[in-house]
Amino acid sequence: MTQAIGALDAYRNNGWPEAKLNIAQAILFAVESPKSNAVYTAISKAMNAIDEVKSAEVPLHLRDTHYSGALKLGHEGYQYPHNYPGHYVKQEYLPKLLSRRVFYEATEQGNESKIRLNQQRRREL
Repeated sequence: MTQAIGALDAYRNNGWPEAKLNIAQAILFAVESPKSNAVYTAISKAMNAIDEVKSAEVPLHLRDTHYSGALKLGHEGYQYPHNYPGHYVKQEYLPKLLSRRVFYEATEQGNESKIRLNQQRRREL
C-alpha cells in the first residue's frame, strides 16, 4: 500500500513522465509480493459469527472497572498482556458463545509464516 501511495504522490506532484519509474516500481512490488487471502477469510468468518450469534455478553474481566460497583458485579480479573513474558497472556477475549473460535489462520506466504509460528506457539501455552 505504501508503494502505491508513494507512486500516486509522485504522479500528482511531478506528473508524467517523471513519475513513470515510481509507478513501475509500485507495480513490480505488488506483482512480486507474496499473496494471501487469510485476512479476507478471517473478516468473513468473524462477520458470519456475528450474524450467527447476534448478541453475546462481553467477558466479565473485559468490562469497565472504573466505577465503585464494578467489583461487586464481577468485573475483575483482566490480565494486562504487557506485564507478562512475550507480552502475551492466555485469557479469553471472546464471548462464551464464540469461545475457542479461530478466525485468522496465517498462511505460509511471506511474513504470515512468522505469524503462523507465533500462533502455533501460543496455542501450545
